[in-house]
Amino acid sequence: MPANQTRRRVEKNSSIHIPGTYTIARAGGLRICSPHIYVPGGATRTSTNYLINVHRSPCTPRIVLRTLVLLLAGLLLTACTGGNPSTDAQLPPGCWADIPAPTLQAGYVQMGGITAFSDSDIWAVGQQATLGGEKSTTLTMHWDGAQWSVIPSLNGADGPASKNNLYAIAGSSGSDVWAVGAYAPDGAHFKALAMHWDGKAWSLVSTPNPGALDNTIYDVSATASHDAWAVGSYLAGEHVDAHMMVLHWDGKSWSQVETPRASTHNLLAVRAVSRDDVWAAGTQVLHWNGREWSVEDTPESYTGGYLDGIAVAGPESVWVVGNDGNEGVVLHWDGQRWAGAHSPKLAAGPYPHEVVALSPDDIWAVGEYADNPLTRQLLLMRWDGKTWSALANPLPGEDTRLLGLAAVDKTLWAVGSRGHDNESKPLFLRYTSEPCDKSKSAKESSYSSDRQFSSPFASRVAT
Repeated sequence: MPANQTRRRVEKNSSIHIPGTYTIARAGGLRICSPHIYVPGGATRTSTNYLINVHRSPCTPRIVLRTLVLLLAGLLLTACTGGNPSTDAQLPPGCWADIPAPTLQAGYVQMGGITAFSDSDIWAVGQQATLGGEKSTTLTMHWDGAQWSVIPSLNGADGPASKNNLYAIAGSSGSDVWAVGAYAPDGAHFKALAMHWDGKAWSLVSTPNPGALDNTIYDVSATASHDAWAVGSYLAGEHVDAHMMVLHWDGKSWSQVETPRASTHNLLAVRAVSRDDVWAAGTQVLHWNGREWSVEDTPESYTGGYLDGIAVAGPESVWVVGNDGNEGVVLHWDGQRWAGAHSPKLAAGPYPHEVVALSPDDIWAVGEYADNPLTRQLLLMRWDGKTWSALANPLPGEDTRLLGLAAVDKTLWAVGSRGHDNESKPLFLRYTSEPCDKSKSAKESSYSSDRQFSSPFASRVAT
């Protein structure tokens, strides 16, 4: 057995503690990846019994592929990164600002989803927990144009060891907003979690739970108050693969929609353009034409990795980002066929998690990358119409990752987490096309202050 590999038996509903950040492989089977297995003093559960190989290497976020089911929130994630890439290109014209987040008492905070309706109406969601991860609760924050504030949210369960996670947020307007994820009562399996904001307060909305064991919603997208889509995965039983889950909201209730027989394991992202034009991605790319879902003919399937972000730049331009299990990947639909390429190489990974389109020739993606088991660095990538470029990390040396990205006008908001003093705290970055205000200096700012950075491009790759 390799020196960087150990073997552990994970019993049903058991707790394990492994110091470090790891990928997981079922003994004799497909490589499964989860970055969430590290919990100082906490617990990670699976739905079934497996002998697993544990490899010390970076892994994909938000996913439990095949037999390893949704991770419990409340996990303190260690980071994985290396040094800053070389920077031999010219500076881009815009500015990234490190925006202060609300002060929270929880030792572990992970923000994973963000959506923007205007420059004074932006939402972000995640979860918060104690360092041991015994209990986690949902977390929703709102930007009013001046500051981020915590807005009271709801939970599916409220026991001393209950888990409540939010992974994504979207809506058709500021008074029609959906937040989705999963929850687990004490010692029970996960169920799908959906909350709705009507402009005044959050309310819980029931959803189908087709899996006898676990059910998780990873993403949501809406075109109107009577037309929203949510995607995820469910587990029907022990010793079986997970299944894709697609749900639709018709203005009255959520219902499950049949997926193609050829579809595999899970869906992590969805983007609804209209009632007859919806895209979804996970281990495959799917499309809804108003009548049925079909599997897209992409260059390859990603059952050993993931596709985690979708951006629709036009009727003949769709971008999908993810990781093939080893390297970052970027897929593009030109209206006739899919083409793919690896993203710019930055140490181990990278691991793109979200992508948005400001225009057909201005596409942005965020995520993380790593080259050692101690810290991780945030990932920023941009397509200029010809080439994908990776920007140098604006927060070098800090333990950071980005999971969500949203655009309003020409402003970008990225959300994730930052490690600090053995804790995990919210991270908000804002990009504007204007040059940085030279009066604000990172050297003069404290840990939580508003800092601004002009970031050079680090490396480039053409598709």
